[in-house]
Amino acid sequence: MLIEEVRNPDVVLWRTLLNTCKIHGEVEMAEKVMRKILELAPEDGGTHILLSNLYASAGKWNQVIETKSTIRDMKLKKSPAMSWLDIDREVHTFMAGDLSHPRAHEIFEMLHGLIEKVKILGYNPDTRFVLQDLDEEKKMSSLYYHSEKLAIAFALWKTIGRTTTIRIFKNLRVCGDCHSWIKFVSLLTGRYIIARDAKRFHHFKGGLCSCKDYW
Repeated sequence: MLIEEVRNPDVVLWRTLLNTCKIHGEVEMAEKVMRKILELAPEDGGTHILLSNLYASAGKWNQVIETKSTIRDMKLKKSPAMSWLDIDREVHTFMAGDLSHPRAHEIFEMLHGLIEKVKILGYNPDTRFVLQDLDEEKKMSSLYYHSEKLAIAFALWKTIGRTTTIRIFKNLRVCGDCHSWIKFVSLLTGRYIIARDAKRFHHFKGGLCSCKDYW
């Protein structure tokens, strides 16, 4: 591997390679990289979580169970995904499938409308990003209610008639399906959408993202 040509590669470099393995679905390579990381940082829980997500993406559910068992034994916890935004000086926070917002009915109505409209433009839900062993219909439903989708649907409902930039924040990385969905929403609505996830800023405009689909 090219990374082995680097003198004394650290955990950061190996984790970068592990993330690349996840993007490209390279399970065997990811397992080798994980062993390298754990040699340097035996209690690096993030590595186990990332590997678990990779196994789930590849449909290797037995390995998912084993990895999650390791995570439990290490008493590691994965932060729940949440997205938030500030509109009119008021912060609104969303979690996946969140029904607690006082405007939940309007948000879900807006979200369902957006999903149907962007499907016409070419959006196709990517169930590879559902990290649970569910049937296809339930995977589709799970994708639709990710926190960033809810946040953007609320922002669009709240700012109907405006052309202001929509800014949302997420504590974890935006998933590939939501990334694709937001691109289509920016094309559909003509709105400039900025999403700050755990990795970087994404600037969506006219169906494109500043990251050029690599993050």
